Amino acid sequence: MISLEAELLELKADTKRPAIGVVIEAKLSTGRGPVAAVLIQQGCLKVSQVAVCGVYWGRIRAMYNDRGEIVKEALPSAAVEIVGLNGVPAPGDKLFVVPDEKTAKDIVSRRKEEEKKKKLTSPAHMHLEDLRSKLNNTENKQLNIIIKADVGGTLEAVSDSLGKIESEEIKIKFIHKGVGAINSSDVILADASDAIIIGFKVSAEQNARELAKAKGIQIKTYQIIYELIDDVRAALEGMLAPHVKKVFIGRALVKKVFKLSKGGIIAGSIIEKGKISRGLIAQVMRNGEVVFEGKIQSLKRFKEDVKEVREGTECGIGVGYGQIQEGDYIDVYSEEITTRRLK
Repeated sequence: MISLEAELLELKADTKRPAIGVVIEAKLSTGRGPVAAVLIQQGCLKVSQVAVCGVYWGRIRAMYNDRGEIVKEALPSAAVEIVGLNGVPAPGDKLFVVPDEKTAKDIVSRRKEEEKKKKLTSPAHMHLEDLRSKLNNTENKQLNIIIKADVGGTLEAVSDSLGKIESEEIKIKFIHKGVGAINSSDVILADASDAIIIGFKVSAEQNARELAKAKGIQIKTYQIIYELIDDVRAALEGMLAPHVKKVFIGRALVKKVFKLSKGGIIAGSIIEKGKISRGLIAQVMRNGEVVFEGKIQSLKRFKEDVKEVREGTECGIGVGYGQIQEGDYIDVYSEEITTRRLK
């Protein structure tokens, strides 16, 4: 129907305009140098024309069709391998014809400068090692994974094992599961979905490694399933909010409030229980309710700064609360943080 509609509307490609295409695949061939498989989208690509592709350029020395035959030109919808670029472009890069070599060099130079600026910025994609720092403040915690394995049975075994270590707080989402080497398409998908690529008993193609490095995508490969599971489990445990337990340290009764010349407030207090130390968490209690929570900012004994005051001793306490009153209690706590483990 599409063909019929195009025929009735007399739709035709403009073959006289400069060619535009997209790279399907590219490689470094022994003897021929960089070779790029390009799908022509517009115009007509001819041998000896100057083209720019990604951060590379060159004069097209030869073109081959899908049967390996030498061709002189390629029209829209044709897929051809071209030889003549001065580097291996990435899949998805646009190829377009320019008038001369000077124009090509100027465009490539400008693009390389932009690439340098991007490399100076740290990659923003997810890495197993930094999951906690990136996701510990996120409500919906999810780890996106692209997984590749050598055979189908192994792939299912690995994905099933990973699925069993999920929790209610953290979800593993398989963006893609496949058999075979990690390729550029996997990296492009990981870039779009902010995923980690995991390979089991497979390696990454050279183009995929280069593209992953440029885009800041992490590729992790394993030969032993237990190492894979342990790494992912450790990363997921880092995403769990830790248990925080308050431990009572001491209590002070405020007997007198002093206003300092610099505007600060010091509570003249006596330690009734335990001890008070600088830097600990402090709660100001009034009529059994918490009216302020902060930290012990200053601790004085006979106008001298001290680190700790024990039970039965009088001292001056500063917590940064301007409305503290005589008769208030200052309860002091420390925090015990325990890392949580997955079941």
